[in-house]
Amino acid sequence: MREKADDGQFFIQAEDYYKYFHDTNFTVDNSNWSSAYFLQLDDDSAAERPGSYVWCGANCTRHTLHLKSSIKQDVFIAAHTWDARCQADSCAKTSPMPHAIEIKDGSNRAFTFPSGARQLEPIELEANTEIEIVTEWNFTDADMAKDWSVVAWAENGALTFRHDEGIKSEELPVIDRVEPTTPASIGTDTLKKMRKEEKN
Repeated sequence: MREKADDGQFFIQAEDYYKYFHDTNFTVDNSNWSSAYFLQLDDDSAAERPGSYVWCGANCTRHTLHLKSSIKQDVFIAAHTWDARCQADSCAKTSPMPHAIEIKDGSNRAFTFPSGARQLEPIELEANTEIEIVTEWNFTDADMAKDWSVVAWAENGALTFRHDEGIKSEELPVIDRVEPTTPASIGTDTLKKMRKEEKN
């Protein structure tokens, strides 16, 4: 018997799942993992740091980062910029050239993505040995927000990023969680008082 509950869980025939679902993603709980990131906001440095990949060339913005782990371990690396749903419609039409991330390991493989994030396969890092990571960003459209980051996660030892030119990572403020207050939980009298204060 199927339970009636508003908990987001549902049941589906396996045949229907294979027919109607494109893919399935599983997220690892990394709440107790080590992490490091490099963030750039409003990156307008294409003239000083032109790209070189054939699909974008000098119009893109190139940055080289170095990542180090304090111990030998597997590290998960991802490049991030704004998702397509956060961009102006004109960006999708006029900016077909992708962003790219490459680990300089001799394979000469750069992984591209049009927007959002590009997760790489985990890579084993030796203790206190840096790897070089090259990124190129297509911010050629004036309507596109020129923000990007590279993030690394690992289960144990500390991780650190540094920029090839000594540029410091920017930071976004961390907002502490606040329990929501709704009309049902704060009471009618309190709600009327809050609305009156807002008008004043």
